[in-house]
Amino acid sequence: MIFVEMKFYYLALLPATNKEFPYSIHGLWLEKGVDNWDYCPNGGHEFDIKRLSALLPELHANWHSSRGTDEHFWKIEWERHGSCTGLTELEYFQKALDCFSTVKANGKEWVKQRRSDKIPFDLNFQIIPNFNQFVDLKRKRNMANLNSPQKKRKLDT
Repeated sequence: MIFVEMKFYYLALLPATNKEFPYSIHGLWLEKGVDNWDYCPNGGHEFDIKRLSALLPELHANWHSSRGTDEHFWKIEWERHGSCTGLTELEYFQKALDCFSTVKANGKEWVKQRRSDKIPFDLNFQIIPNFNQFVDLKRKRNMANLNSPQKKRKLDT
């Protein structure tokens, strides 16, 4: 599987205090490949909190803002990352909650061992195993290529 050109999601986490599971959802971000992402273009579907009424208790428990209202935080995440995924607003937030449940089921030690606040999920919302090791290797190779004498000569000219 070539992750460089593969679309996938990151479930981004935030530290959470006073909780048994020490993380909260930051967002669910559609990626176009490793280190290749963009915000949704303007003109996506507008956020409407009423569409999320069935999810509000679970959203407040697992996806909360430390800087303002939860609703404002969700609005920003929807407009920047959710409105261009092809999912409805309800589907987007439900998928994020489902992914978070999967991460929680693996436990806080599992998250710590990953050494990342972003957990990769494929387009079927399954965790991509060994993804972070692949990304680390890719980045090291890219840095080695940039530091090669041939690349330096090209960059200097």
